[in-house]
Amino acid sequence: MALYTGEEARRIVHQILSHYDEDGQRYPLFVGSCGYYQNEDGSWSAWDNMTGDCWCEDFKTKKEAVAYTEEYYHSSL
Repeated sequence: MALYTGEEARRIVHQILSHYDEDGQRYPLFVGSCGYYQNEDGSWSAWDNMTGDCWCEDFKTKKEAVAYTEEYYHSSL
């Protein structure tokens, strides 16, 4: 299990979303990971790929993005 932040989180989620298995329903890269990063417009994005489904959400504040990410990260420990 891994938690990524900043530019590393942005790079990894783009890798995850660009690779899916044959049925197009699962994202096999970095399963068991999650992360968050700031967008150019000042908003925040958070994602979780704890189960290989890669959920992505956008937030107005860093606090909201961190809370989303920590919910999935800590529940998997």
